[in-house]
Amino acid sequence: TTSTGTKITGHLFIDNAGDDGLYIGDATGSNTYIDIDSAANRRAVLRFRSAGTTKWAMGRGDSDDLSADSFFIGVGNSGGGSSDAKFTLTNTGNATFVGDVDLADSKKLKLGDSDDLQIYHDGSNSYIDNATGNLYIRSGGNHIVLRAKDDEQSIQCDPNGAVQLFYDNSKKFETASNGISIPITAAQDGIRLTASGAHYA
Repeated sequence: TTSTGTKITGHLFIDNAGDDGLYIGDATGSNTYIDIDSAANRRAVLRFRSAGTTKWAMGRGDSDDLSADSFFIGVGNSGGGSSDAKFTLTNTGNATFVGDVDLADSKKLKLGDSDDLQIYHDGSNSYIDNATGNLYIRSGGNHIVLRAKDDEQSIQCDPNGAVQLFYDNSKKFETASNGISIPITAAQDGIRLTASGAHYA
């Protein structure tokens, strides 16, 4: 011991052969600050609590809802088991987030062994950068729709069907099995081809 407390050189082992774990707090237990719970259903859970409420917890998964080799972090809950987890990482490398993942401007989501695919926003514009191979956008049997505005079609790709082009949300062109189709209304005067400033109708 010293005038300011206790100094330990080397390892410190605090052993509890039961399932009650290690608690650091007041005598009543209601204001526990830190506890390490090693009960069978809470494998090595480290919790920080204030006034009896868990503020954050981390540890291995419960036998009830996560495998023993899963790691979880819980924040701002009253329980502290992995059922309260906000982030879970399994021993196979799969990560699960309960909430959103926020990245600051110009910070990138990088995918691939060589960061081949990158998605990011620079504060003014958004980017999808692909450095290797082709970039495929696939729907699994549904339409692929590109919109310049939330309520305005620009391009629509139909499965086993047409590709449609729109102007101001009005369809002007589409592919067909026998060629192309161009809708003509009574207000339109036909098809206009433009080349070098000359118009051909």
